[in-house]
Amino acid sequence: MKRKKEEFPLWVQENPDICRFCAYAKRDGSTIIYCEKKKKNFTEDSTCRKFKYDILKKELRRGRTVAIKHSPEEFEI
Repeated sequence: MKRKKEEFPLWVQENPDICRFCAYAKRDGSTIIYCEKKKKNFTEDSTCRKFKYDILKKELRRGRTVAIKHSPEEFEI
């Protein structure tokens, strides 16, 4: 009997079907978004049937890079 591989998502969904991540949305203020498709202002947490996901609008959290310090002994032959 074969074991089924566990699948881990590469990107955890965070309510992706809201106006904040829509391709037609343009930010006017902090929480107000202008929809180019409907020609109206909406809040960033609203949604509609014209929703088209744009991955570039996702805010990414980047990890800190750790600086590795090398000693001169590591480079000797």
